[in-house]
Formats: sequence, structure tokens, C-alpha cells
Amino acid sequence: MYRKSRKTKSKKSTSSVQSRTGERRSAKRTLQERLFQALQPTHQGKKEFFPRNVLSTIITEKCVYEELSKHLGADAHNKKEIAEYARKICEEIEYEDHGNQKIKCFRKIFVILVLIEKTLEIIKFLERDVNDSDLPLEKVERPHEKGSYDLRLSRNPAKRLKCFSKTWNQLHLRNFEMYQWMTLSPFFVKGGHKDVKHYPLQDQVILPFISASKRDRTSTYKTLEFEGGFGRVFKVDIHPDHHNFHGLNIKNQSFAIKCLHSRDKERFKKEVEMLKKFSTIPPHDHLISLLATYEQFKSYFLIFHWAEADLQRYWREVNPTPSMERETVIWVAKQCKGVADGIVKIHQYRTSSSRLQPQPQDVIFGHHGDIKPENVLWFPDPDHEQTKRGALKLSDFGLAELSMHQTMSMKAKSNFATSPPYRAPEVDLEGTGAIGRSYDMWTLGCLYLEFITWLIGGWELVDSFAFKRMAHDPYVGHDTRTFFRLVKIRQADGKWKRVAEIKPVVTTFINELYADKSCTKFLRDFLDMVKDDLLVIKTQDRETRGRKTCQEVHKKLVDMLKNCEDDRGYACDPAPRLNVVDGETSEGHRRRCYQLVDSIDSPTATSSDGPGASDIKQF
Repeated sequence: MYRKSRKTKSKKSTSSVQSRTGERRSAKRTLQERLFQALQPTHQGKKEFFPRNVLSTIITEKCVYEELSKHLGADAHNKKEIAEYARKICEEIEYEDHGNQKIKCFRKIFVILVLIEKTLEIIKFLERDVNDSDLPLEKVERPHEKGSYDLRLSRNPAKRLKCFSKTWNQLHLRNFEMYQWMTLSPFFVKGGHKDVKHYPLQDQVILPFISASKRDRTSTYKTLEFEGGFGRVFKVDIHPDHHNFHGLNIKNQSFAIKCLHSRDKERFKKEVEMLKKFSTIPPHDHLISLLATYEQFKSYFLIFHWAEADLQRYWREVNPTPSMERETVIWVAKQCKGVADGIVKIHQYRTSSSRLQPQPQDVIFGHHGDIKPENVLWFPDPDHEQTKRGALKLSDFGLAELSMHQTMSMKAKSNFATSPPYRAPEVDLEGTGAIGRSYDMWTLGCLYLEFITWLIGGWELVDSFAFKRMAHDPYVGHDTRTFFRLVKIRQADGKWKRVAEIKPVVTTFINELYADKSCTKFLRDFLDMVKDDLLVIKTQDRETRGRKTCQEVHKKLVDMLKNCEDDRGYACDPAPRLNVVDGETSEGHRRRCYQLVDSIDSPTATSSDGPGASDIKQF
């Protein structure tokens, strides 16, 4: 017992000695050394910056007093004068400058001077009232002295600053100019309801983007950068001292920075204005929220929360073999209903929510224009990561349009960029109207059909379905996976007319889903809605049944979700439908579809119930 006691005591003594030694070593470090150690590397590792709270933590009145005392000496200034300098350097005074609220402080100036070993020059800055709010100082070339510069106020670059005396050589001035940027990393603020802050940044500004956390490096399905049709997206962690995006219902604090390919300011403003309208407080559960924007290096950037995958990657990599358990089925129903609700918000955007009875002028009609799996983002549920569920949010509003009039929300086809696999038939056909909300409903139908396919057969079946749809597409000049095809039909006057029809392979595949042993009543209702309400060819015939509105689709999905929640059998019990087309079995309909394909390709064959092959040509 005695030896054990002595050993314990010895350990405590050693620990105390080490602690005191560490404190002495810390005390021996100069302020300049402590500041250099406090620098935070950026995510690319090429630059460094001071996090906001670091400066206020290190540069205290006590610290400044001690540093000035070392340089000034007891004989030169009395303690009260030094204490007054320290107070002024650390004091934060709010003032208004041309309508902008600013804070007068000298901490950053003091830090820069310590780093370049010009600490005592702070007194001249105090006397001339050149403070932190004046940063960055602008580099102005001296006349007739090539390679020589002065530092001046950006608001008055013609006037020399007297705080830079003759003791400042070019090395000192250049070092001051370089180090000032380490103190000026921006703080990104989340705006209010439907408000997004924009930050025009000078090229020298060091962004407070730091490396992603270790947990992201070990993930098998997370990509740190990817290229899209309208921009490049990369992942960063923004230093927590430099944003207030915390607590926005998403626990993952990584962010997606989207750099637009186009440097067209009008295009940037158009996308931002659209995103602003749906960046609400609280945010919509199924529409992406824009957090902030900035411009730098003549490019435009948008900041969003980072999604771990888009829907296509979710199907392919995150959850390629889903289970048909009830919780998964309810999740699918809930997410599909939520995406539809988000589209309803776009199709009938309300400008004001303050009226109890919205007026007609409060409603703006719009469309998204590019609904596809790549534009639906998956945010995992951090509390239930093992379930591989979470929230789906519609993103990428680059093609979206809003108008005060229903007809104005449709866009001329000649100016409309499309995603070939989900492209609607009216893009290729004459006389079927411009592109608008009905176009969104076709693309939503394609999305839902692939979602059902994934739930029944996983990614393997989704991929197989895409392969079956592959065919030459005259619109783009190469093979695509569209859900329709173009054919020419000879009319009574002998002229040929180009029309669209659902690809027979798509019809066959839908029938196979109906007949699949995993098909439930819920999936049957879902397939009915996709087939009858969404994947409908638009024609000039007013009596022809058209696509349902998103409001109608959303209402059906609300009812289907409730049925899933109330009735386990509706959600999960197998209920395949074998007689799917006019009493035919799925197999019989498959044979008839392939006969139709053969009749189109053959110059002599005819369909048993349609026009002769000489009257139909595959486009």
C-alpha cells in the first residue's frame, strides 16, 4: 500500500511539473509566434486566414498592454497611457458610414503590425484614426517610381496616409498589404425570409473554406466535386466562425459551392431571383434553399447545404437494393408527395402569405424546366443513417421561369435547353404549344416511373430499363433513353404528319411492373397515375385527355400516403395485376408491342388493329 501510494503521488507531482513547464513554454512564446500558430489553412492548403474569434481571443487589452509595455519601456510612457492605447485598440465602437453600420476597432491593424514587426506604429494609426473598418488598404503605384507603392484608403486613393512614415520601406508596405488579407475573410450571413445576401469579393480575399472532416474521407459514396450542365460544384466546410447557417434543419455542416459556367450577370441574377423566392423561413422540406452568393475572379458562386448524393447516385450507390418493408414504402410515398408539393409551390407561387384570402395578383405561375434524378438531392437523416433514408429536395432552378400570367410561364421551344432522356414529346412536335408546367408533369412522370422501378427491382432494374429505352434520337443526333419515339403517319390527303407515341418498350415495361410479384396496391395506384395522368402525349386535339396538374397529382399522392400509413396491406402485400391491357396478359401485350415495332420497320407488314405499314414510318 505504501509503495502504491508513493507511486501515485509521484505521478501527480510529475503531472504538475509538466503542466507548469507547459505554461512557462506558452508564456515564452512571443505574440507574433502565437499569431502565426493561430492561422487556419484553407481547404486547398495554399493560403491561411485568421478565424474571426481567434483575434478577439488572443488580442485582449491585457495582451496588448503587455506587448506595448515590452516595446515602449517603463521610462517612455506611463502605465495609464499604455492602458489607454490597449483600450482603444480593443474597443469596438459602432458607427454609421453612408448608411452602413460599421465597427471601429484596431485589432486587425495591430495584428498586422505585430506580424511585420512594426508594433509601435500602431500609435500613428490611432492618432490618424485609420482603423479596421478602413481595411483593405489599396495599393497605389507612386508616380514616376515603377515598382514602388503606397497604401491608401480605398475611398480616397489620391491622398497619402500620414500613418506610413518614412521609416516604412517597400518591404514593410508590401508585407502589410499581403498580411491584411489574412484578417479579412468574410462572414456569410443567412438572409431573412426570401432574402439572400450577396458578397462582391476582391480577388485577394481569402475564403474561410477549410478541409472536409475525416468522416467524409472514409465514405464510399461521397464525391467532393462534380460537373453539371450549368456549373461546377465542390464541397467545403466553412469555418464555423464565418457563417450563421447553423440550425437550419440540416445537421451536416458541409456546404456545396456552385460555380456557374456562364459569367453572364443577368443569367446569374435570374437563377438567384428564382431561388430567393423559395429560400423561405422555415425552409420548404423539399426545395433546396440558397444560403448566400458571392462573386470573385469574374465568376459567380452560390452556397447551398451539401447533399450526400443526387437521386440517381442514391439509387445506384447508396441504396442499390432497397427492401420492400413498410417504412421504406412510406418513405418513398412521403418523398414523392413532398417533391410534388415543391413543384406546386413553383407552379403557383404566392407572392404574399399575409392575406387570409390570397388575391389573384398574389399568384405567379412558373415551371421548373429540368426535373430529373440528378436535380433531386438526397440529405440523409443524421439520426437514422443506417436506414439510408432522409429528405429529397428539388434543386437547380437554372431553367425555371415565373410570370404573372399562366400562358407566360411557357417558354419558346427554340430557346429551351432540355435533358434528353426526360425530354417531353412536345419539344419535337410542331403545334403542341410552348414549354410550361405541363412539361414538368411529363418529366415528373419519368422520375416517378424510375422511382417505382428502383423500389421493385433496385438499381439493376433501373439500369436495365434505361438500356431497353436506348434508341437513336433525331432531336440530338445520337442514341438517348427517351420515353417516347417519333413516327410519321400518312394522313387522308396523302401528306405525312410527324407524331409521338410512348415507346412500346416503355408500355411493356410498365405492364411487367404491374405483373411483378412485388407489386402492391400502392404501386399499382402509383403506376396508374404515372401512365394515365403524367406520361400522356400532348396533341392539338382539345378533346384528347391531357396531363394532370401538379395540384391534382399532389392530392392523389396525399391520399396514397395516408393509405400506406393506415393500411399495412395496401403498402406491402403483393397484389400483382396480370390482366393489364384490355384483358391481355403482360406477356401478350409484350408480343403485340413488338409486332407493332416490326410492322413499322417492315415495308409489307401491317398491324392487326392499326394502319398499314405503308402509312406509318418510324422517324
